[in-house]
Amino acid sequence: MSYDHYDIKKLLECFGDVVTKYNKWDKKINLDAIEDYLKEVGQQNKTFSSEHYMFIEDINQERWKYSEWHQFPKLKDDDYKEINNALQKNKEKKTKECLSILDHVIKSVAIYSAILRFVDPVNYGILSPPVEKILEVKRGDDDVARYMNYLSNLKEIKKIFGFQRIADVDKALYVYALLGLPDIKTWAPKKYLDIREFHESNPSIIKQIRARNLFSEIWNYNKLDMADLLYETDFNMAGILYGITLEASIKKLCDLNKINTIKIKNNTFELKDFRPLVNELWVKKIIDQKE
Repeated sequence: MSYDHYDIKKLLECFGDVVTKYNKWDKKINLDAIEDYLKEVGQQNKTFSSEHYMFIEDINQERWKYSEWHQFPKLKDDDYKEINNALQKNKEKKTKECLSILDHVIKSVAIYSAILRFVDPVNYGILSPPVEKILEVKRGDDDVARYMNYLSNLKEIKKIFGFQRIADVDKALYVYALLGLPDIKTWAPKKYLDIREFHESNPSIIKQIRARNLFSEIWNYNKLDMADLLYETDFNMAGILYGITLEASIKKLCDLNKINTIKIKNNTFELKDFRPLVNELWVKKIIDQKE
C-alpha cells in the first residue's frame, strides 16, 4: 500500500490549529519555543535546572496548557542532580536506566516524558493518552515499561513514514487522535480528515500496531478462552478458533488411540477429512454420540 497521498507527516501542518482550537485557547501552542530553550541541555552545554523545569511547566500558559492537566511536583537541588544523571544515562544509550531514575525522582511519566521530549526530541515523545488509545499501547508492569512500549510503537511508525524525530510522530498521532472527535470533524480541513479515514479503513501500520497490542493482552489464553472473548465482537473469528480447537482435540484423540490421520492421494500425503475421523472414534467407542 502506498502511503504517499495519505502520509501522516502531513498532519503536522495542522498541529497548531487543531490543538489550539481543541483547547479553546486564545493563544497559539508553541512547542518550538520550549524546544529551543532546552536545546543546550540536549547538547550538554548546560545542566538541567529549575529554570528549565519551570519553562516546561509554563505555569502562566504562555506556550502551552500542559500545567492545566498535569501537576508538576516540587523538586529539590538533589533531584536536579538525579535528573542530570538520568540525562547522562540517556546520552550513553541506557534508556531504561534513564527512565528508572526519572520515574523515581519525578514519579509522573507525563512530566518526565515531557522533559525528555524537549531535551531529546529525536528519540522521545510525550506520553499522550489520546495517542496511547489510538495505538492501544501495552501497559507493562509499571510506567517505565508502559513508556518504553509507547516509544517502541512510535519508532515503528517513524521508520515506516520516514519521520526524522519521535517528537514529530507523537505530534502527528496526537492530531490523528483529535481528528476522530465529533466537534473537531465539524471544522477540520477535509484533506486531513481523509488521511485519518484512510488509515482507519485500511490495514495500515497504525491499525496493525493497535491490533497487535490488543491481541497480545489475550494471547496467553488458550484458544477456547480467546474464542469466548471474541464471540460478541467477531463471532466468525470466534468460530474459526473453536473449530481449530475441535480439530486439534480430534487429532490428539486419534494419535493417542493409534488411528491413522494421514491418507495417500496422488502420491502425496494428506490429512484425512474431519468427519471420517470423528466417525472412527465413535465406532471404536472412544467418544459417544453426545460428544
